[in-house]
Amino acid sequence: MKKLIVAAALAVGVAIAAPSVVFAGAHSGGGGGAEEKIKGKVSAVKREGRVVVINGTDVKISKSRTKVKVKGAEASRSDIKKGMTCSARHTGGRASRISCK
Repeated sequence: MKKLIVAAALAVGVAIAAPSVVFAGAHSGGGGGAEEKIKGKVSAVKREGRVVVINGTDVKISKSRTKVKVKGAEASRSDIKKGMTCSARHTGGRASRISCK
């Protein structure tokens, strides 16, 4: 009987907690987690600048949500070229800022 009560309590606890875990990242762009920094050479530019590869990591560049700078001046994602050295701040691969030289 105790096992049944414990199992029922555990099932209720999971049912209550699961939706909050599943939807925790839904409103933050789906990336979840803390913002990370990455720095290195751009080894590839994909999808007309929408994605750049830095140190083997795909970093998504949004036209409206990512602040892009090239050589200290505001720029667009299409100005980022293979071989440039860039530093980016991203959450789950979605960049909030990227600065390249």
